[in-house]
Amino acid sequence: MISGTIGAFILMGCNNRSTHTLCYYETQCADPWNHGSNDTIHEANIVQFLSNHGVNPTDVDLETDQDSMMVCLACQCLSGVKITIEVNSTDTAAAHALGFH
Repeated sequence: MISGTIGAFILMGCNNRSTHTLCYYETQCADPWNHGSNDTIHEANIVQFLSNHGVNPTDVDLETDQDSMMVCLACQCLSGVKITIEVNSTDTAAAHALGFH
């Protein structure tokens, strides 16, 4: 009986959230957050934007993506910055609605 109680307690305490990795290719200036003067501020602005829209990323990463760079300075042109976020599965639909895929 004790082992059954302990097993039930352990199962109730487990948190089996699955996470999803999603990407967004940033533009020169048409994104809904400020880019910031450095990567730390840039990431904080992205996290704040996502949080304001009900998405709580567990990780945010910025990287240069040579394949998405464009010789174009128009606001809607891709900048070559790829944003990768990790979110709990419960936030995936909301992140998709914000353009992360």
